[in-house]
Amino acid sequence: MKRIFYLSLCLLLSSCVAVKNPFTQQEEPQVSVLEKSNVSAIHALLQARNGTLDSFDSSPYVRLPDPAMIVVDHGDEPSNLAVEKVKFTANQIDENGTHTFEMISLATDPFGRRGLSNEKIVYNVSTPTDQEKAAIKKSMSDSAKALRRVKDKELQRITKAIAKDFQTDQGLDADGIVGNQTIGAIMQDMTILDIKEISSQIAYSKEIEFEAFIIEENAVSADVLSSGIEGLAEVRAKALSFETLKASAVAGKSYIVCIYFFDRITPANPYKWGITDISKGFARIKSEPFYAKPGGWPIIIEKVSFNKPLESEKLFITVFSESNNMLKWLQAIGTKEIP
Repeated sequence: MKRIFYLSLCLLLSSCVAVKNPFTQQEEPQVSVLEKSNVSAIHALLQARNGTLDSFDSSPYVRLPDPAMIVVDHGDEPSNLAVEKVKFTANQIDENGTHTFEMISLATDPFGRRGLSNEKIVYNVSTPTDQEKAAIKKSMSDSAKALRRVKDKELQRITKAIAKDFQTDQGLDADGIVGNQTIGAIMQDMTILDIKEISSQIAYSKEIEFEAFIIEENAVSADVLSSGIEGLAEVRAKALSFETLKASAVAGKSYIVCIYFFDRITPANPYKWGITDISKGFARIKSEPFYAKPGGWPIIIEKVSFNKPLESEKLFITVFSESNNMLKWLQAIGTKEIP
């Protein structure tokens, strides 16, 4: 959150220069250069999804008449999930001057789990009042002072580059230092966003990534198996190779199947996992149906045993989703080979 606070100055500066959109594709309904207000809108969206866009004091270039205008639904999202990149999908202005700006954001956590979100903000652009101008000026001045103290060299480099571009455009001494003259130049063309709607909703990827392992029944403790994603490294280290599994598997011997999802899967559909002899083939062992928790990344920990020795040359763990065809569980959403 501290990084987002410091970036507020960068965003205000960059709102005064053209910002290229690296995710633009020709077939999408979007523009190749962001409007001035779009940068502020992106910042407002990021603040909203982090729960800090609640007053004029927290974001002095945004008017938010009613906090109920913000709808954020990310389930039990972990606090260490950080936005990594965004892709702009809509940037429209209607006949009343109302902007509708939409994007898809990708966030990741240290374990490699990914979270997609659909972000939307609807707003009008207005001229700030004298009181609002004073608050904006103070906010930029405070941010500039804070940036001089922060130890993040990359953030300082980005801010200095943005400041130099702006200063050059304005005919100022391009030293990259945000002082009174630079802030005064920004204030001459300052606008403010009148927020009409902000939403940030979970999006479910069609491409599902997961890791799957088979381990000995007592290879790791029950605490590790119940610790969620934190237990992944230890489970991964204890995973059996196919050759080891094949050599040790006898009728009735128990193992533990562990499946860790790195993408959210929709809670609307039932799923099963199965152990198959061929990629995307029929399962010789298949689980009971399960549903994903809304907004979560499923982790499957289940005991299995083989009713006969393994004679195949390969073994796969496949996750199936219910389909609408006659063979209801034939649709595989992902397959991992036991190496």
